[in-house]
Amino acid sequence: KLGYVALNGVPVGDIPSSAFERNLSRIELVNCSFHHNDCQRLFLSPALESLKKLKLNNCQLEDEHMVFQAIGGLRSLAHLELRGNRIKHIAGLRQLDQPMKVLDLSNNPLTSCGEDVLAVEQLVVSRCGLKRLDLHVLAQCEVVVASHNDIRSIVSASSTRLQVLDLRNNVDLSKLPDSFFVDLKRLWQLELGNTSIDESDLRS
Repeated sequence: KLGYVALNGVPVGDIPSSAFERNLSRIELVNCSFHHNDCQRLFLSPALESLKKLKLNNCQLEDEHMVFQAIGGLRSLAHLELRGNRIKHIAGLRQLDQPMKVLDLSNNPLTSCGEDVLAVEQLVVSRCGLKRLDLHVLAQCEVVVASHNDIRSIVSASSTRLQVLDLRNNVDLSKLPDSFFVDLKRLWQLELGNTSIDESDLRS
């Protein structure tokens, strides 16, 4: 049985929905163009219940494509990669049976990480132009990579899961919340290279 499909530069409208009606474990569509309803047409299928990894990079996806709503029924999905698209909001991501392992949204013009707590173990939001990081939304994450943004403030929240936080190259970030290290009880790796935070200001 075919377990892997990879396409580059193909108009998604030319792909019949029957093409994915198999026990696929991985789909990669790179530099492919989507019409408004292509995500729902292709991914709202019970036949994709075994899909573990979905990569839709550089496909010019926008909020109107409703990609998060479309993948909500993919019960086995563990890795979702949406790098280099035009997504501004993380909205409509339904709770899956188990937390997703990886959600990579690098190089999207995100306005925030959303309002609902993300059921994701590793979140990558590098080069998204983020100006604020709300740790409440990231309470279930173990690893957050938010480097190369414009983050100037962090909203602290208690988390017993976050272990790695990468804030490198947020040059205007000058301070951490007073309760930062108290709230993040399991944090063991904090990357602050090329920020405005002085190591002498950090509290152990």
